Amino acid sequence: MPEPVLRALGEDGSSYDDPSEDLLFDLVGQVGDGELEFLIVERTTDPNGLTYVQTKLGEHGDWLVERQEGSIHRHYETVAQDSHDAHRMVVGWAFEIPGWDLGLSWARHDPSDWHGLPAPSEGLLGRIRGFLGRRPGTSPK
Repeated sequence: MPEPVLRALGEDGSSYDDPSEDLLFDLVGQVGDGELEFLIVERTTDPNGLTYVQTKLGEHGDWLVERQEGSIHRHYETVAQDSHDAHRMVVGWAFEIPGWDLGLSWARHDPSDWHGLPAPSEGLLGRIRGFLGRRPGTSPK
């Protein structure tokens, strides 16, 4: 059986290899319903685990969508207006749909701007990995 290319993760310990667009829709919906705090979809082909997209519901009903492209120096965020928008961004990134990010305004984060906050590689995704008891590119125990 081939190794998965994508893995979806929730803070509740859920993990799904090669999630479908429909499953990602359900998982984003769980974030919106409060069943999950956030959703991360990572590319398992990155041995360092630094290539992923993540989304969570913001304090004011908007959706934060972040992506990282293999390095903490290539970490970006934008805001989606609703769960459908967030789903479209997550799916576009995950399945590398041409033009998925056209018209979106991405803010780049410089690691020096985190002022003592955990870097993305050590923050949310790192906490998920710690919770799941695994390292990048490995399956949960």
